[in-house]
Amino acid sequence: MPPRTKATAKPAGEETFSEMIAARKVLIVSAPAGPRRRANLTFGPEPRELTEEDLGADPEATINALRADPMLKIDGRYEEIELPAEPQAGEGAAQE
Repeated sequence: MPPRTKATAKPAGEETFSEMIAARKVLIVSAPAGPRRRANLTFGPEPRELTEEDLGADPEATINALRADPMLKIDGRYEEIELPAEPQAGEGAAQE
């Protein structure tokens, strides 16, 4: 398949559902200067990956607490996730 260029790329908004990618945000947190503990989480020089589930009941408050510590290094990336398969027409319907 040839690489997509401006001439061959689809205009924005013309993607179909099957071409869309689902992703979730992953925070990568480390404490390069030595061990740190913030928001009930422990960090060291080795990077630790955190998903929304790891951030507790109030993820926004946890992220704010981590950002408030100047000794923590925080990076982020998106991780592709699989979407549940949608039933095809006729599948999953109650049979009489």
